[in-house]
Amino acid sequence: MTLVAAAVLLASSCNTHKDDPEETTSGHSALYSCVNTFAYNVLTTYYLWIDEIRSKMSTWYLSDEPIAKVKELRYKDASGKDIDRWTVLTDNVASFLATVSGTGRTYGYEVRLYRRSADSDEIVAVIIYTYKDSPAEKAGLKRGDVIAKVNGKKMTMDNYSSIVNSELYGSDSVKLTMLNGSELSLTSVSMYEDPVGTTAIFDLENRKVGYLHFTSFTLDACGPLIDVCRQFREASITDLVLDLRYNGGGYVKTEELLASLLAPEKAVKREDVFTTQVYNTTLTEALGSEPTKFTTQFAFTIDDKKYEYNTSGANANIEHLWVLTSGSTASASESLICGLAPYLDITLVGEKTSGKYCGGVIIETTDWFENVKDKIEKDMYNKGMRLAANWGIYVMISRYADKDGKTLSMPDGITPDYECVDMPLDGHELGDPKETMFAYVLGLIGGKQANVQTKSSIPTIPVPMPKWSGSIILPEDIPFINGEVILK
Repeated sequence: MTLVAAAVLLASSCNTHKDDPEETTSGHSALYSCVNTFAYNVLTTYYLWIDEIRSKMSTWYLSDEPIAKVKELRYKDASGKDIDRWTVLTDNVASFLATVSGTGRTYGYEVRLYRRSADSDEIVAVIIYTYKDSPAEKAGLKRGDVIAKVNGKKMTMDNYSSIVNSELYGSDSVKLTMLNGSELSLTSVSMYEDPVGTTAIFDLENRKVGYLHFTSFTLDACGPLIDVCRQFREASITDLVLDLRYNGGGYVKTEELLASLLAPEKAVKREDVFTTQVYNTTLTEALGSEPTKFTTQFAFTIDDKKYEYNTSGANANIEHLWVLTSGSTASASESLICGLAPYLDITLVGEKTSGKYCGGVIIETTDWFENVKDKIEKDMYNKGMRLAANWGIYVMISRYADKDGKTLSMPDGITPDYECVDMPLDGHELGDPKETMFAYVLGLIGGKQANVQTKSSIPTIPVPMPKWSGSIILPEDIPFINGEVILK
């Protein structure tokens, strides 16, 4: 990774950690000193809102608990509400990276949480889809199945976040009790969760409609996306229903590739502007204001793995794009809609999107310390590399906009053209023309009133999912910036 800071917060050494035998007069932990040094300098250099929070940076000390401090300093409005809801420091960057890459230990299901009844504190988890060849799929779990207990425990508003993160998703094995009383046990496996899900093509009177369920902008999704769009082109579809209702973002490079597959072919051939980026002053001086353009050639490297793609002949060549959205449609998904809107007829159906209008970069502590080792004492470098080896930060560095500088999802998301609530309990799989949201779109395309399912055995009172979503800018796109040394 090519990462560094414009400024280096220099401590005389990494101070004492409870596992470190060396004590200093300050009594600070070596771990906190190292991580705070790292996080302070990353924000000073890259943070989109650094000018807005700069006056508060003087309250940042080496002894502060770093995760809480970063959250405290995130940009807020006058009332104290977080404007930046996404910048986060983590002590498990490996797990964080696995989440955005689509590869890691998993059961292969995704759920949405609902109250068991309108007057109950009890929460149930509803399967919204499973990944191909996953333990969940092999166990027979399907969209609409309801999980009533996890490892024998009911979920409530008080405990659900811990159970979802630690047991429903974060464990090696889990016992699920379904609403109908049946039980099944699953063992997680290490696998790639392919985000290019159900695809289909339908004839609808004088229109030919393609459907694509897409869940995450992973780097490895690029090849399959090219294949799917080539199939759509060969079938001469006129309309594409792009199901992004569960897509929380991912890598910007994948977003750019999909945009060039969906944009009018003439715009791609002209290499018209897809998106523009707004940075802080430091990054603006380093990166300039060069916009991102449509193209058919893609080449980039991440973690020593090279990716090269040519999308020539794979443009879907569609007349109209229909996008299914929800509150989980975030970041790269919203940016895709925003950048394509000036070029393509787009209709949004569903619920208001998340409103994540920023792009961020994941910076690992080891990369940062390696790049600044000539600016800091050797002892500090050694301790930083050892004690904080699995720490990292996901920091917001840019606001995306279309070719004219307009950001559709700012400040609170994109309002759909037609409202339709996701109903995972309607009894139909994604891509089924009778599934609630897809049926609604097909009705719009055909000029008829859709027969939409509205009844459910569980009230549609959703509970927020304690999960990550975001848009990742490749580290190689961020320059090494030399600058002054800041003492603190």
